[in-house]
Amino acid sequence: MAPSPSSTTTSTVAGPPDDGVRSDERRLVELFSVTHSDLKPKSVVIGPGGLVFTQNMMYRHNILVFDGEGDVVAKIDDSVDLKDFGLSDESMQVAGAPVEAAVSPDGHHLWVSNYKMYGDEYRSDADDECDRGDWEDSYVYRIDLERFEIDGVVPTGAVPKFLQVSPDGRRLVVANWCGFDVSVIDTETLSEIGRVDLGR
Repeated sequence: MAPSPSSTTTSTVAGPPDDGVRSDERRLVELFSVTHSDLKPKSVVIGPGGLVFTQNMMYRHNILVFDGEGDVVAKIDDSVDLKDFGLSDESMQVAGAPVEAAVSPDGHHLWVSNYKMYGDEYRSDADDECDRGDWEDSYVYRIDLERFEIDGVVPTGAVPKFLQVSPDGRRLVVANWCGFDVSVIDTETLSEIGRVDLGR
């Protein structure tokens, strides 16, 4: 199989919201442009200190972290052993597919949804066309932003995508694309405390 080509992405940011400029007067400003063989982002999030997080799905199986100059600060692999997080009685190595991310209000953690998981217990294919029950449940990862390491793994519904942390940092809500529901996660206990059915 031929190696995949490098991808190039450009990050942009608007001016600060309290500068008196109306939204229709704002213009995007290029921060930097990067080319990297491990870069093929599904989403890009700017976090504390101007760090830029790129979620590279199953295309690269990683999250690349850049500083404000476009230099790579960290590459976070999406593979974990579920036993290390109390989610399996035996060693169970899986890989994810980082799709979307949200920074905790205190700036200490990045929450990342995994479009699907890869491993012995999971189907190898993935797709947005789905009915409830077509796909396995997945996980969100919590990443420590001091060490740039996954320090928490929490079960969700099928094909989790968009996610948001509550203003007090105590809850994480995750939209499960192929579960037609939303997972509500306690960020202190790292557990799903409820699931809200939304229908199709």
